[in-house]
Amino acid sequence: MITMEKDSIRIKHIRVHRNGVCGYAFIAVHFLFTEDDTTHVLIGILTDKKDNCFVVEPKYPENAYRGDDFEPLLREAIEQWASQEKYGSD
Repeated sequence: MITMEKDSIRIKHIRVHRNGVCGYAFIAVHFLFTEDDTTHVLIGILTDKKDNCFVVEPKYPENAYRGDDFEPLLREAIEQWASQEKYGSD
Protein backbone atom coordinates (compact mmCIF):
# COMPACT_ATOMS: atom_id res chain seq x y z
CA MET A 1 0.00 0.00 0.00
CA ILE A 2 1.23 3.49 -0.81
CA THR A 3 0.33 6.71 0.98
CA MET A 4 -1.66 9.09 -1.20
CA GLU A 5 -1.24 12.83 -0.96
CA LYS A 6 -4.45 14.82 -0.52
CA ASP A 7 -3.67 16.98 -3.52
CA SER A 8 -3.39 13.94 -5.81
CA ILE A 9 -7.18 13.46 -5.86
CA ARG A 10 -10.06 15.85 -6.46
CA ILE A 11 -13.60 14.78 -5.57
CA LYS A 12 -16.28 15.54 -8.18
CA HIS A 13 -19.40 13.77 -6.80
CA ILE A 14 -20.38 11.49 -3.93
CA ARG A 15 -23.65 9.55 -3.88
CA VAL A 16 -25.21 6.79 -1.82
CA HIS A 17 -26.75 3.91 -3.78
CA ARG A 18 -28.39 0.60 -3.01
CA ASN A 19 -28.76 -2.59 -5.00
CA GLY A 20 -32.55 -2.71 -5.29
CA VAL A 21 -35.09 -1.86 -2.60
CA CYS A 22 -33.59 -4.09 0.09
CA GLY A 23 -30.11 -4.33 -1.37
CA TYR A 24 -26.81 -3.55 0.27
CA ALA A 25 -25.96 0.16 0.35
CA PHE A 26 -22.73 1.47 -1.11
CA ILE A 27 -21.18 4.86 -1.77
CA ALA A 28 -19.95 5.88 -5.21
CA VAL A 29 -17.25 8.53 -5.42
CA HIS A 30 -16.45 10.14 -8.77
CA PHE A 31 -12.98 11.66 -8.53
CA LEU A 32 -9.92 12.75 -10.45
CA PHE A 33 -6.51 11.27 -9.69
CA THR A 34 -3.35 12.98 -10.90
CA GLU A 35 -0.18 10.94 -11.24
CA ASP A 36 2.95 11.99 -13.14
CA ASP A 37 1.14 14.91 -14.83
CA THR A 38 -1.64 12.61 -16.06
CA THR A 39 -5.18 12.96 -14.72
CA HIS A 40 -7.40 9.86 -14.53
CA VAL A 41 -11.17 9.94 -14.09
CA LEU A 42 -11.99 7.25 -11.50
CA ILE A 43 -14.94 5.81 -9.63
CA GLY A 44 -14.52 4.52 -6.09
CA ILE A 45 -17.10 2.13 -4.63
CA LEU A 46 -17.07 1.80 -0.84
CA THR A 47 -19.26 -0.04 1.65
CA ASP A 48 -19.57 0.55 5.37
CA LYS A 49 -16.94 -2.14 5.99
CA LYS A 50 -13.31 -1.10 6.36
CA ASP A 51 -11.00 -2.47 3.65
CA ASN A 52 -13.92 -2.65 1.23
CA CYS A 53 -13.00 -0.12 -1.47
CA PHE A 54 -12.95 -0.75 -5.20
CA VAL A 55 -11.58 1.72 -7.76
CA VAL A 56 -12.18 1.59 -11.52
CA GLU A 57 -11.48 3.84 -14.48
CA PRO A 58 -14.67 3.78 -16.60
CA LYS A 59 -12.90 4.81 -19.80
CA TYR A 60 -10.26 2.10 -19.39
CA PRO A 61 -11.76 -0.70 -17.27
CA GLU A 62 -8.73 -2.90 -17.88
CA ASN A 63 -6.60 -0.53 -15.76
CA ALA A 64 -6.10 -1.83 -12.25
CA TYR A 65 -6.12 0.38 -9.16
CA ARG A 66 -5.63 -0.69 -5.56
CA GLY A 67 -8.61 0.37 -3.50
CA ASP A 68 -6.58 0.24 -0.29
CA ASP A 69 -4.36 3.03 -1.64
CA PHE A 70 -7.34 5.33 -2.16
CA GLU A 71 -9.55 4.25 0.74
CA PRO A 72 -8.26 6.60 3.49
CA LEU A 73 -8.68 9.76 1.41
CA LEU A 74 -12.01 8.65 -0.04
CA ARG A 75 -13.42 7.84 3.40
CA GLU A 76 -12.23 11.21 4.69
CA ALA A 77 -14.01 12.93 1.79
CA ILE A 78 -17.17 10.90 2.47
CA GLU A 79 -17.15 11.94 6.14
CA GLN A 80 -16.81 15.61 5.19
CA TRP A 81 -19.57 15.27 2.59
CA ALA A 82 -21.89 13.44 5.00
CA SER A 83 -21.50 16.18 7.60
CA GLN A 84 -22.49 18.84 5.03
CA GLU A 85 -25.23 17.04 3.07
CA LYS A 86 -28.38 15.15 3.83
CA TYR A 87 -26.79 11.71 3.85
CA GLY A 88 -28.29 9.54 1.14
CA SER A 89 -30.49 12.22 -0.43
CA ASP A 90 -30.94 12.33 -4.15
